[in-house]
Amino acid sequence: MVLSASTSIIDRWKLAAASAIELGAKSFTPLAETSKALIVITDGENHEDDAVQAAQAATEKGVTIHTIGIGSPKGAPIPIYQPGGQKVFRKDKDGNTVISKLDEKMLRQIAAAGNGTYVRSSDTRIGLNAIFDEINKMEKQEIEARIYSDYEERFQYLFGLGLIFLLLEFIILERKNRWLSKIKIFER
Repeated sequence: MVLSASTSIIDRWKLAAASAIELGAKSFTPLAETSKALIVITDGENHEDDAVQAAQAATEKGVTIHTIGIGSPKGAPIPIYQPGGQKVFRKDKDGNTVISKLDEKMLRQIAAAGNGTYVRSSDTRIGLNAIFDEINKMEKQEIEARIYSDYEERFQYLFGLGLIFLLLEFIILERKNRWLSKIKIFER
């Protein structure tokens, strides 16, 4: 089962890994017992809560948590691409540029607590292929699907009118009906 989330569903200044993990773990169907994986793509900085504890709680519910680390351990500004393609950097409420530092130790701990793997991303390759290889090794479960089709009859009157014209043509034309060709409806 694949779920995707956007950063727009989480409060802008309270990005916390534990909140994201808890939200992701709640998103899975409770009936599914296997094949639940969550991919957390983050810099690993955690200012709000205990992400390792949230990963352990999710693992108890059968969710495997993989992490992908994005950023630089030295720190770098967070780019935001505007509609015109212009790149600006994220600012805090005081107008200072926000510097994000990659915390690989935290991401390894989250992945270990979640029985998953940690992959460090580079600029050219995000690391999803390595995570997808791990997910493909998981036990597969078929999900039941019900297909319901509701047809709305719209053209039954036109169909009926066409059928009447077809029968009239069959009756009127002599070439098509040799029995009715002896009856001359339109002659005097």
